Amino acid sequence: MSPIRKWWPALIAGVIMTMLAPVTLVTAGPAAAAPAPLVVDTATVIETRLQNLLLPALTVVQNTSLAAWIRSTAAAGSAGDSEVALSSVIFEAEEREWVDPASATWLAFKAAAAQLDNVNGTAYPAKIYIPNYGDGVSAARVVTMTYTRADETTTSVPGYRLGTAGTLVTAVAAIDETYVLTNEVWVLAVDENDDTGVVSVAGQPGTPPSTPTAAREPVNTPMVVCTPNGQRYDQGMEYLQRFKVPDPGSLEPWWSGKLEMRLVIMGQGGTVIKEAAYNVKRKAARNWVNLDEFITTWIRASGGDGWAYKWYEHDPGNSVTIGFGLGVELLKILKLSADVKWTLSNHDDMAGLSMVGFTELTTTEYTAGPVHWNVCSAGGILPENFSRNATATASTTYTGYAPERVNDGSTSTSLGEANSWANAYHTAPPQWVQVTFPVDRTLGRVIVYTTASYPIRDFDVQAWDGSFFVTIGQVRANTAVSVVIPVAPRSTRILRVVGLSGPLAQPGYVRVNELEAYGS
Repeated sequence: MSPIRKWWPALIAGVIMTMLAPVTLVTAGPAAAAPAPLVVDTATVIETRLQNLLLPALTVVQNTSLAAWIRSTAAAGSAGDSEVALSSVIFEAEEREWVDPASATWLAFKAAAAQLDNVNGTAYPAKIYIPNYGDGVSAARVVTMTYTRADETTTSVPGYRLGTAGTLVTAVAAIDETYVLTNEVWVLAVDENDDTGVVSVAGQPGTPPSTPTAAREPVNTPMVVCTPNGQRYDQGMEYLQRFKVPDPGSLEPWWSGKLEMRLVIMGQGGTVIKEAAYNVKRKAARNWVNLDEFITTWIRASGGDGWAYKWYEHDPGNSVTIGFGLGVELLKILKLSADVKWTLSNHDDMAGLSMVGFTELTTTEYTAGPVHWNVCSAGGILPENFSRNATATASTTYTGYAPERVNDGSTSTSLGEANSWANAYHTAPPQWVQVTFPVDRTLGRVIVYTTASYPIRDFDVQAWDGSFFVTIGQVRANTAVSVVIPVAPRSTRILRVVGLSGPLAQPGYVRVNELEAYGS
């Protein structure tokens, strides 16, 4: 449950108690100021009006032609999910003369649906959502209907049918997500796309006002060709490659339908780099959704060393202003002195906040809360790899596995003497390989490539300070074939990798396939 949602039930309780309190009549004395208008929580109003719509809706869908049209339209998924707007239901029913437009039951249905057109000043058009229809669920003989609730911690709800006396009867006591995988249920809900959910992100000098981005259905397209080695170069094009939500129920219940995912990317100084809005069917969200969403060109001098990715799932509600959630590390990276405030709906579900760093490999799978995602970088200015013009030497060498392999320009992590250096037979670690530059170089980043299936498990990265080798990076329990080591700017003539232990299968051998050194 999001921190916001923890307090809104208390607000509703306070509103109800206020409405039930005795009224005091003032008969004399100075004129009192008019009380502030009472605004009930938007989600609570929506739930009440959907409940009032339940009986009229069940009544009109007894028309078999209308019910068949609703099912076929929902199965087509034209609204991004198996749903149909009630405005379309009304238009088709009258246009095709399936109903008497002047009948009391039809007018009652239209009037109840119209109640959702103005909820605290915002329209939330009603719709019928049929979970998994056409995707494992077939039409039932009798329509079972329910409606969405304001309390999203609710995981099961009763289902209703129209009784013989024209009244509501409970058909299913508790409908949950497992039930709707194989049974048809019609859910009265509202269109949650009243906006992107991003009202504003502000509070820091230089932060532009938020510009809402229209929500869209992700379309799988041919993927952008990312930088092959997973590195990010200055002034390269940055993409959000894909995302997934393996457990949609962690964000909202099954009866809410598709996920209205929202993303804010914040850069140096609190500048909003990108806002994006995606509507994704629950089943699709469980797997990778390919996006290749272009973010911007990452110019490191102005964009900084890292960006904050903030994910949330949007639901209609009242506006509330809270902190963005930037911790000490992110505040430092973004060069901010305090957290940023932002305004959103009090029913939005926070789905995670994490940093994407400039020096991190773009093969990284990021996870924050229930959302997983990958980024992609393409192009940019290729930085100079100081190792290419250096001389490689080693403490010992296994026959054929020459030190020169570590700066030959090949980042292949394949096994074999053509690809890597390895220490000599029967020489226990620690063992080292190093590159000596023709002149002093100021280092900002080192990348160590080791051998697939035989990675160096423990190693240190050291720089010569003129008198001693100083450790500038330590890696322990490594299983990756490439490791990026950010370095506080340091000038040196010699860069060394000291292998402390090889892989579990061969702990006595340390292998380095390539050693790259960059200024940033």
